[in-house]
Amino acid sequence: MNREARDKRPNLRPVEKIELSEKNLLVRLILVLVLITVAGVAIYFGVNGLLAGNAGWTEIDASSSSQTNCSDEFVFQYEVGTGEKSASVEKKALIQIYSQATETAYQLFQESARFDDVHNVAYINQHPNEEIEVDPVLYTAFEKLEKAGNRYLYLGTLYEYYDSIFRCDDLSQTVEYDPVNNEEIQGLYRDIVAYGSNPEMIDLELLGENRVMLKVAKEYLDFCKEEELHSFIHFYWMKNAFITDYLADTIAEKGFTKGIISSDDGYTRNLDTRGVQEYSMNLFDRVDTNIYGAGVMRYQAPVSMVVYRDFPVNKSDGTKYVGINKDRILSRYISFETGQCKAAVPLLVCYTDSQSCADVMLATADCFLTDSLTVENLATMKSQGIQYVYGQDYVIHYSDDSLKISDLYEKDGICYTSTKE
Repeated sequence: MNREARDKRPNLRPVEKIELSEKNLLVRLILVLVLITVAGVAIYFGVNGLLAGNAGWTEIDASSSSQTNCSDEFVFQYEVGTGEKSASVEKKALIQIYSQATETAYQLFQESARFDDVHNVAYINQHPNEEIEVDPVLYTAFEKLEKAGNRYLYLGTLYEYYDSIFRCDDLSQTVEYDPVNNEEIQGLYRDIVAYGSNPEMIDLELLGENRVMLKVAKEYLDFCKEEELHSFIHFYWMKNAFITDYLADTIAEKGFTKGIISSDDGYTRNLDTRGVQEYSMNLFDRVDTNIYGAGVMRYQAPVSMVVYRDFPVNKSDGTKYVGINKDRILSRYISFETGQCKAAVPLLVCYTDSQSCADVMLATADCFLTDSLTVENLATMKSQGIQYVYGQDYVIHYSDDSLKISDLYEKDGICYTSTKE
């Protein structure tokens, strides 16, 4: 088959409930969420009233003259002008650093495009069974995956099919790729999972000194050729965890630590080490077919944060989620057991002040991509120094003594509560 920053407002207005209907599901969702954005609710971090060019919090954008980069997937907020240098001098330096870093990250982690003299993920995919020297940033990412025993990287060909679903213009077109409604594609997905889980079929060998070899067995090569698949490896939903860390570390190494970098799919590095400011993040939750602005979590930096969710909350999510009908939303979180979407709870936030985004993601991914969030899952996270927040049955559960949950949703008979575990 082919194919957060700081919120200066005393209170955040709760986001209205979003009802998912069977007709034009994702269109309705995005329209409502656009209205939310226009109304001034800053998704995730509640940053508003930022005055670019003056001392204080401002958004740093990549330079318009820079080459293609990944800045459109990130928001970088920084409090300029609080040190010896002026706000304008700091902002100019930050733009230059950020522009170069987003350009480098885009090229290295790109799965489908090649660039001159760059041995990126696309290059590796096109040169299986060859020894390749890669950038240390990419090599470090591969090392982390290997150390964690994480093999989601090897479901690249399966991710190609799911991307086809997310790109469908009409819901009727999704049947061709939806494993629930198509037994043939369900079997194909199981075959891909079997290949991806078997190191004899596909494995990225780390040879030291930034050299790698993507070992792919002839059987799998022939399978991919027949199915016209090309992405043997793909970071997919994990990619921005590594990019967020790279961007944050690059900026911090230049001496800039009063800022926050967040991706549109839930990865955040808050670099502020001063410990005197309170930051906030909007918590969305899904109960059955309804999405709620359930509340706000207020915390102090620095933190590395991962937000898992099985539903869309912003415009860019149109390429990452699709509503099949009033009961099903497909996401990019694909289970290694079945090759289908899976989430233990609709929302799971994991964070710590002692590890990177990638480390948090690698430690918690299997807790989310499973049937249910168990007591053992939660205990494992706590034992690794990772705090959590999750929504379940109109209750926000959290583990951190210092965390504050506020602005709980209460309307039309729906009343969210919070509980410390």
